[in-house]
Amino acid sequence: MKKRTKIIIATLAILVIVFTAVVVFIVFAYKHEWPWTGFVGGKDGPMKLWDWLKLLFVPVAVVVVGSGFTVLQSWTARKTAREENETDRQIARERTQEQSLQTYLDRMGRLLLDRNLRGDLDSRPDFQVANLARAWTLTILVSLDGKHKRSVIEFLYRSELIFKNEPIVTLKEADLSGAVLSEATLDKADLSGANLNKAILHWTGLSEANLSNTNLIGASMSDADLTKADLTGAKLQNARLIGASLQKANLSNADLSGADLREADLTEANLHFADLRRANMSNAIITPDQIDGATQPFLEDVTLPNGSKYTGTLPESWGEDWSRYRQERLDSPWRFHAKRQRDRIV
Repeated sequence: MKKRTKIIIATLAILVIVFTAVVVFIVFAYKHEWPWTGFVGGKDGPMKLWDWLKLLFVPVAVVVVGSGFTVLQSWTARKTAREENETDRQIARERTQEQSLQTYLDRMGRLLLDRNLRGDLDSRPDFQVANLARAWTLTILVSLDGKHKRSVIEFLYRSELIFKNEPIVTLKEADLSGAVLSEATLDKADLSGANLNKAILHWTGLSEANLSNTNLIGASMSDADLTKADLTGAKLQNARLIGASLQKANLSNADLSGADLREADLTEANLHFADLRRANMSNAIITPDQIDGATQPFLEDVTLPNGSKYTGTLPESWGEDWSRYRQERLDSPWRFHAKRQRDRIV
């Protein structure tokens, strides 16, 4: 491609030089009145404007259009080649991801069937086998995209390897960044200490899950079910928790700075020492006592449920509009969620 570009540039340069030489020649012919050139004298007198147009404009236009067409054709060919190469690379990446995932699942299947990875009523899982399974899991997750990371997590969950009471494969420091887990069922799963940075968790079931010290920075968790979830010390900066259910969730020491908590249900949630700076809690279900329970410096620039900013003291009333909105949600939660879907507030 670079060679072709150089050829085109060289051709255009030659055309410019030739055109300049012709113009210089014509000027000299006029100045010195060279009759043999046909530019001066003759029975019809000097050449008129139309004669010049026929002599110069039409050939030059043909050359310019031809050169432009050549350049456009070259650019189109390069673009097509780039797109084809990118498509080939994507297909190759997808094939590699599928092969890697299948190899992982085969290995884990052998550990489950042949090495008693899950254990049974009479014996606990072998510590070394569990460590091997964890090592394979952490290694494979680094190389997978968000869609294939979901396959790994769902396999571990369905195989009962990551339940919070006695997790066999711990996911601390596991690379789940960008994982696409929307609408997945992960209730009571142990994802503590995992890296879920910018993960997609819309409508994900995470009730009673262990998410303590988990990196959820920038995660999209709109309408996620986090009822009674343990989010102690979780990093939730700039996370989207619009409409999420956080009833009785433990958010103590969690960093929610800049989080979008619009319309979230924080009924009886523990916000002790939670960092709520710049969080948006418009229309959220939360009591004044819960906000008062948070540490004062961590409430800077918080947007309260009635839309006002926190200024050090809470208003006497959240406002009649918000009270009606809260009652509507409590009386008919399913109708509320259907309305949010219609309004596309996700």
